[in-house]
Amino acid sequence: MIKIDFFYNKDYLCAFKINGHGPEYICSAVSILAINTVNCIEKFTQDKFVCNYNKDGGMIDFRFENKNISHDAKTLISALEFGLKNVSCEYGKFVKISEVKL
Repeated sequence: MIKIDFFYNKDYLCAFKINGHGPEYICSAVSILAINTVNCIEKFTQDKFVCNYNKDGGMIDFRFENKNISHDAKTLISALEFGLKNVSCEYGKFVKISEVKL
């Protein structure tokens, strides 16, 4: 089971944590979406973040360092949220999403 936690600060997504494994094609989809988002935030924005991962354990833990993030970063992380929620809708047996208000 892949567990995804989305963390919201006021009205926007400010962090996410992904843990676990599932069938290879689902793990690949989740990993590609998450890693691409982190890479795009790093390349296309000035926003600072912390990202820890353990590929063997199936864990990615991402959070912005500042409370005020750019519009571009909000768009990118919202696109991740949209993509992962679509994966969860299609493969809910293997992907569980929870939302946490900070």
